[in-house]
Amino acid sequence: MCLATMLVGGIPSLAWANAAKSFDVEATLASLPWASIAPEWRDGLIEVMRSAHFHRRSPAELFECDPRLYLALVNEPVLTLGLWRDLGGTQAWLRRIGPARFQGNDGQGTTAVWDYVLATPNLHILHSHLNHVGPNEAVKLDARVVLILRTEYLRDAAQRDHIRHDVEVFVKIDSRGWKAIARVARPIIEGLLNDQVQEAGWFISVLGRLIERHPDWAQAAIMKQTDLPLAARHQIASLIQTNRKPQAQPGRPQASAIIAATQDAVGASGLVTPVPLPLHPALTR
Repeated sequence: MCLATMLVGGIPSLAWANAAKSFDVEATLASLPWASIAPEWRDGLIEVMRSAHFHRRSPAELFECDPRLYLALVNEPVLTLGLWRDLGGTQAWLRRIGPARFQGNDGQGTTAVWDYVLATPNLHILHSHLNHVGPNEAVKLDARVVLILRTEYLRDAAQRDHIRHDVEVFVKIDSRGWKAIARVARPIIEGLLNDQVQEAGWFISVLGRLIERHPDWAQAAIMKQTDLPLAARHQIASLIQTNRKPQAQPGRPQASAIIAATQDAVGASGLVTPVPLPLHPALTR
């Protein structure tokens, strides 16, 4: 979620209080399409997942969204974060430093480099080297993170497109002397994951709702994102215009609209019973 979205931390705090649950890492490993993952990434991913100190998987979220817009938000995290920054929602920054590599800072002591190891319509796998420095440098942590985003494309009885996705995260601490600081550091990381893993998924759906409700703002904000090629900006802005709804509102989203979109995201699961939707031809390229 962009998901680099774990770095954002800008959505109003909505703590996900579920305790860590047992999980079968071998089942997760077996579910991944290793033949589609570049060989140079395979050992590192397996190491992080099998020896992770922390693991979280969010509940599945279901929300209405055009599949092409959803993928634009997921595959272009610089754009996605730029929209959130335009609303004043975060001090985080993110930049592309390679074809599938991004570097970011959340403005609160965490820096990271993210690689999109796999990016398909139904599955995204990201790998990150992450560094966190606590207040007054009391805690310094280096970690590797594997983030898995699973996505389904669905349609309800009224032929409205929906997305159902969930986020799974594995964190392996690489800092020297980890055992010595684990007692202090563990609550920091647990708190980060409890909020951020769930919010990583909410982040995309919140922005999707805001774009749908305020398309004029979204189109203008997208055209200001000069880190994204002009042709891509025009393509996404055109997509927003094509999907413009009669109830769309002029102007920028206000704080109340952002809060409402966030509350909608929290309560979205289970509102409709969609049936599988074949991928739009544009998503298979």
